[in-house]
Amino acid sequence: MTGKERIQAVFDRKIPDHVPTFEWDIYKGVMKSISDTTDACEFVLINDIDGIAIWQDRRIKRIDDRSFIDEFRVIRAYSDEYPSALAYPVNSASDLASYKMPDADDQAIYATLQHAIDILGKEKAVIGRVRDVFSLPRDLLGFENCLMDFIIEPDLVSEIMEMSIEYSLKVAKNMKSMGIGIIGCLDDIADSKGLFMGPELYKKQVLPYFKKFITGCHLLGLKVIKHSDGNLNPILDDLINSGIDGLDPIDPMGMMDIKSIKHKYGNNLVLKGNIDCVWKLVSGTKEQVEKDIIKCLNEGMPEGSFIISSSNSIHKSVNPENYAHMLHCIKKYGAYNNRED
Repeated sequence: MTGKERIQAVFDRKIPDHVPTFEWDIYKGVMKSISDTTDACEFVLINDIDGIAIWQDRRIKRIDDRSFIDEFRVIRAYSDEYPSALAYPVNSASDLASYKMPDADDQAIYATLQHAIDILGKEKAVIGRVRDVFSLPRDLLGFENCLMDFIIEPDLVSEIMEMSIEYSLKVAKNMKSMGIGIIGCLDDIADSKGLFMGPELYKKQVLPYFKKFITGCHLLGLKVIKHSDGNLNPILDDLINSGIDGLDPIDPMGMMDIKSIKHKYGNNLVLKGNIDCVWKLVSGTKEQVEKDIIKCLNEGMPEGSFIISSSNSIHKSVNPENYAHMLHCIKKYGAYNNRED
């Protein structure tokens, strides 16, 4: 089977020949160390990875060598691996009234996605990356203000979530027209300590909009993987009942356990994860990485519906030798015809 066929089989609830793998992000320095390339498509081909995930291209206006205004009018500055936000465009309802969303139909933002489809689309799964409903209020208001406004200005946050749904469904529709069949929505709603808000507040304020977004994606004919770091256990049933097709990354640092989730939901939910990228892929030995992979495969593979990956991404601090060994071990242990279950 091709990588594309493997990942499609997973979402069709069929068992592929081999457990598939892909990452949301692979740091260029890691790619360079392993395969002497910083081109993500080339890296996927060289290492026979089953898929690639692509975000829309950014539309930025430079302020200086370090900072810029992004397409959502957030002022950001480059720092380490990801740009950090410095200033936010919405501080009041009047700010929001005059705020204009970027154009989701601007074909320039799909150039990298189209390139990946052209290079990889026949053999590899190309997965689109979109926002769902939490990251836009976070970005327009700022993280702390956003969380406070869920309490003191709930109508303001609700309006932004509606705007996010409209924008992201336009993006999803455009991706579907390009041939994309699977998208990942990557808005973190938790960390290892727990949800960013109480579970009841999430269920009341956020979940209805999230369900609306998932329904819209399904009406477009798309499968949806929901990504969030952290401990999602208090709202796990709600996320599953929203209609998501897959869940990622089953964060081991957030007390998330693939074995128990697999037991509860069976193969009705695609699970993606969860090789520890906080410690084992960063500073663990190859033996520790291999042990983690075998455990993850044993817990996730039975009856299919499983994609193995890191517990977030292959980030800057990941030891390239450990990621290379991870890919080797997946090939070595991930074939279904070698299993008895």
